[in-house]
Amino acid sequence: MFAVVVSLIVSQRLQPDSVYALGLARKGIRLQRGRDVEVLDTITVSEVMQTETSTLLESDPLSVAAEVFAQTRHHGLPVVDAHGELCGILTVQDIERVQLDDGNTITIGQACTRAVLTAFPDEPIGTALRRMSTRDVGRLPVVARDSRRKLLGVLRRTDLVRAYDIALTRRTTMRHTAQQVRLGVFTGAQVIELAITPTAACANQPVRAVVWPRDCVLASCGADPRP
Repeated sequence: MFAVVVSLIVSQRLQPDSVYALGLARKGIRLQRGRDVEVLDTITVSEVMQTETSTLLESDPLSVAAEVFAQTRHHGLPVVDAHGELCGILTVQDIERVQLDDGNTITIGQACTRAVLTAFPDEPIGTALRRMSTRDVGRLPVVARDSRRKLLGVLRRTDLVRAYDIALTRRTTMRHTAQQVRLGVFTGAQVIELAITPTAACANQPVRAVVWPRDCVLASCGADPRP
């Protein structure tokens, strides 16, 4: 135990980020600044969670779980009982703690972790993120508020990164819309944003060939500025 404590202190000194935070940091997301967590609070768990996920039956032998992990390439999966209700979660680390010779006699229910952190579909991603960071876990089973054993899906690290991208896109869109409103208030002009699709009548046509409303001003964000 002393060796584990010393190694933990040394590792935190050398690398203060957790395994999860380090993965996000490599993508340019720094959670300790607080702003990124605030951005994630605009996305709910239900928007990015995985509703179709593999599960493990608690009565199956541990060898079955090892085969499922190899096939799905997941490092952890929810464990359910015969009624399909959540009763735990099994990770690769749980399997490694069990003697390989006993893999055919020990069941998944005996090896899994029963004290499971969960998330609710209507709570913000930022809340789930803080819960994951506290225990440094890579996944959270998503359960119903009225029945915490009713499994609705799984929230994984990759889902959090996707949620961050969605949140940034929404924030950019909201800022752009606000700028359009302010421009209309100060100038009295009506700002209309048009996206030219490949099938549009004016697609691949020069600007002068299109009949525009009188006294309109065009602002292009395209790559080719030529008229």
